[in-house]
Amino acid sequence: MRAGWTRPVEVCRDAGLPGGDVVAGPMARTMIATAQGFIVREALFGDVHPETLESGLRGLMPMGPQKPS
Repeated sequence: MRAGWTRPVEVCRDAGLPGGDVVAGPMARTMIATAQGFIVREALFGDVHPETLESGLRGLMPMGPQKPS
């Protein structure tokens, strides 16, 4: 499962999103954990909306071309 999530992270990283220094493995694991948490919360409480998760993630980790420092 991790390999299936790691490859898209590598593709995004190579394109400059979220940055060249991101290690794909840990980021993929974090994405898996986020998806699992979303599923568990929906199963337990039923009040989860994908748009809410999307909005929250955008705020936590804005992605876009990185500006040189």
